[in-house]
Amino acid sequence: MSGLPPRVERQSIIDRQSLWLVEAWERGRQALPYLPIPLLVIAMVFAGVVGALIPDFGPLVPAGIIGGIVAAVAFLRPSIGLFLFAFMLFSRLSENLTTFVNVPSIAPIFAVFLLTGLVAREGLGSLFRSRRRYWQPIAAYGLVMLASVFVAVNQQAATQTITDLVKDLVFVLVVILYARRYVDVRVLIWAMISAGFVASCLTVYQAVSGNDFTFFGLAQTSAAIVVPGEIEEVPRPSGYVGDPNFYALSLLPLVPLALHRARYELHRGMRWFAGFVALLLPIAIFMTYSRGAYLALLVVLAGLVYFGFVKLRAIGIAALVFVLLLPVLPEEYSGRLSTIGDATGAVFGSDAPSGGEPADTSVSGRIAEVLAGVYMFTDYPLLGVGVSNYPEYYQEYARPLGIRTRAQRNAHSLIVEVAAETGVLGLVTFLALVTLLFLWLRGVMMSEEQSPELRDLARVLIVALAGFLAAIMFLHGAYPRFFWVLVALIIVVHSQAFTRLERRPMPRLGMVRPLSPVVTPMGRHRARLALGVVATTSVAVVAVLLVNQQLAARDYPLLSRGSTSALALSPADVQ
Repeated sequence: MSGLPPRVERQSIIDRQSLWLVEAWERGRQALPYLPIPLLVIAMVFAGVVGALIPDFGPLVPAGIIGGIVAAVAFLRPSIGLFLFAFMLFSRLSENLTTFVNVPSIAPIFAVFLLTGLVAREGLGSLFRSRRRYWQPIAAYGLVMLASVFVAVNQQAATQTITDLVKDLVFVLVVILYARRYVDVRVLIWAMISAGFVASCLTVYQAVSGNDFTFFGLAQTSAAIVVPGEIEEVPRPSGYVGDPNFYALSLLPLVPLALHRARYELHRGMRWFAGFVALLLPIAIFMTYSRGAYLALLVVLAGLVYFGFVKLRAIGIAALVFVLLLPVLPEEYSGRLSTIGDATGAVFGSDAPSGGEPADTSVSGRIAEVLAGVYMFTDYPLLGVGVSNYPEYYQEYARPLGIRTRAQRNAHSLIVEVAAETGVLGLVTFLALVTLLFLWLRGVMMSEEQSPELRDLARVLIVALAGFLAAIMFLHGAYPRFFWVLVALIIVVHSQAFTRLERRPMPRLGMVRPLSPVVTPMGRHRARLALGVVATTSVAVVAVLLVNQQLAARDYPLLSRGSTSALALSPADVQ
């Protein structure tokens, strides 16, 4: 017995328990950021064992070990993780490695890993509370797309499009949640610029050397006839996309962003490098033979001149040099440029063939696709024909136009595609989202409380968004990720300007009855630890499923039902 009154003794016991809880909380808080490290070590050991047991699976082991090291560095240094993930997202590195190297998709695992670390450091409530309002217009447009699935003829194509949309939005969500400081905005911009720089260098290298190596999908090419009337096909650089038009579309917003970093980067070498990239990107765009990108690039240059980022005299000098160099360039470039000016005459001019069919079959096909989309919209005005179902109706609407039609085609105009596939509801929600993006940027640009660097960033984003919208007037929504990455950057910039990020305590768990105020942070610790365990378990499950998928593709019954001695069998014995 201590000789103290019972009430004082109980209070002493509570104080000692509180002190123990404080010490346990501090130890757990300090160790929690390093929790994935032993898990990564276990995963790499597991990969080594699998690679030793299965010879054909061995080449993936070095990639898995390197990926584990990169993931650990990204977890400990969030800025590096944001750069790597944004680079992977914009360059489509995960998809290209899966296609060209047969490596399992790494983007979902990396996204879950980064989100786990972010939740462990910041808490779930503080992440979503500050930027909740930005998701409302995006959710409205997504719900309309989801509703159009129910009126679609091809349900499989519509469902696949919704699945890809959800995946892209989850990736973009990770980027938005990670970019919580202005230095993160710079990291995000540099990741996009770096992806464009690598692809542009490879494009110029291919054009100069004639080498058609794809560099693991980052420098793809596609053969096509670029001049009407010619027979020989010309290789068109397609970059990390696989389509030259969409590749040029992805490079367009990077031009004003590179010029912004060339003006405001602190290090002189980085400023010179950003200026070099800003000159390299238009060259790569020019090499794609994309006429829509040419016109959109003029919109970007006009916007940069209007906001004072480029002198009109510099544009004139560049145009003069281009005109002087045009005769020595391959004739395919001059022939492709001539089709832009001749497009009107080639459509319904005096040299058009009988029946109203244009001489340029590419132009005639675009006309038929746009008109077919307009007629679909008039026949299905509310929800359209269903997302990704424009090709199912194309022949039905294009054949009566009297213009030679091609096989199942897309709308080749995002506005027409949105109107035809999602009707008035989709068109209104999409235009409302675009309008809000411009209004958000205008608010940042006109705010006197913001720094000149942030206001100029809003200006170049207005130019980038305008150029992007000008380009998608001639393209459909086959690769929407580039649009959503641009949306994420705009949201992050506006949030940096007008949102004060406050860390609020998470609500107490319902099962915990606090004995003292110290138990509240302990409850937060338990919540974060539980979230970390759930997320890391999800990563482990995904990894096992990927291993099982690879084993099943090689007919190894290691993880299949009824297997008891597959470890002792060789591949020939299993077959």
